[in-house]
Amino acid sequence: MNPLYERTTARCVPAEIEPKLRYRMVEHAQTYALGDVLHNAVYCFETLSRRLNPRGRPWWRAVRGLRTERRTAVVITPSHLLIATTGGRRRSTQVRSALLGGVRLRHSHRKDPEGSGTYVTAPWAGHPSARFYLEAGGNPDGRALLNELRWVVDTSWRD
Repeated sequence: MNPLYERTTARCVPAEIEPKLRYRMVEHAQTYALGDVLHNAVYCFETLSRRLNPRGRPWWRAVRGLRTERRTAVVITPSHLLIATTGGRRRSTQVRSALLGGVRLRHSHRKDPEGSGTYVTAPWAGHPSARFYLEAGGNPDGRALLNELRWVVDTSWRD
């Protein structure tokens, strides 16, 4: 079976995050009094996800109003996890944040047999506890994102 998405994850510094995502992350941090999250970032990753057609080639036009590209930025501070996404079905930018102590991770082999993503369940700021699928590329930086996120969440549960 051919993959539906081509995903590439890159380690970054907060200043390199796409401006629209960066602006919305700062706005979200100010709204929920999270402090200067970009300055306090311990880890920062950005993922570009491109929809492919069933034969595995790039799908350059939208189907049923879906965007063919989506960007996801992940910033981990000593106390919070922030995830910002742009593109996708609603063509908007959403930002969610949670205290690391409340984050749970779970991998789904049915949704992601290659292991390049994980479900993140947390009480997100301003919302009740909900599950979000965090996609990452199958490249070394994508694996680093998932490994470092697991390590940070595990150590935050021990503290």
